[in-house]
Amino acid sequence: TGQSRCPTATLCSRLTAGRLTMAGACTSLVLVGLLGLLEPTVDELLDAVRRRPRDPAARFYLGNALVAAQRLDEAHVAFRAAAALAGDVPDAAVAWLNLGNLEGEAFGNHSAALRAYGRCLQLQPRHAQCELNRGNTFTRLERLGEA
Repeated sequence: TGQSRCPTATLCSRLTAGRLTMAGACTSLVLVGLLGLLEPTVDELLDAVRRRPRDPAARFYLGNALVAAQRLDEAHVAFRAAAALAGDVPDAAVAWLNLGNLEGEAFGNHSAALRAYGRCLQLQPRHAQCELNRGNTFTRLERLGEA
C-alpha cells in the first residue's frame, strides 16, 4: 500500500530532514519509547540511513534511538559515523558529546570519553553540557585539578 510500517514515520522523516529542533527530537524519542514504538522507530531510522548513507543527521538520530532501546554497541557505531560524516562543522559537536557520554557512562572508557568531549569543545568551545560532562569525567578519574 506504500505506507510505512512505522506508525511514527512522520516523526522519523522530520528527524532526518532536520525539521525538528534538538529538544523536539529528544522529546519525541522519549514519547515514542513511552508509547512502545521505539523498535519500529529504530527500524524506520535504519531505513533512513540506508536511503541516505552520507547523512550525519540520520545517523545521529539513529544513535539516540538505539541508546533509548539499550542497543549501545550499535549506538556507538551510529554516533561515530555521524561525527565522521559531519566533519568540522559546529553542529557535529553534539555527536561527539553523545559519543563521549556513551563511552564514559555505558562503557566505562573514560579516556575515550575525554577525547570525544575534547573534540566537541574544539567544535563548540563553550558547550556547557560538554564542559559539565568533561568535568564529571575528570572527577571520576580523580583528576580534580582538570575538572
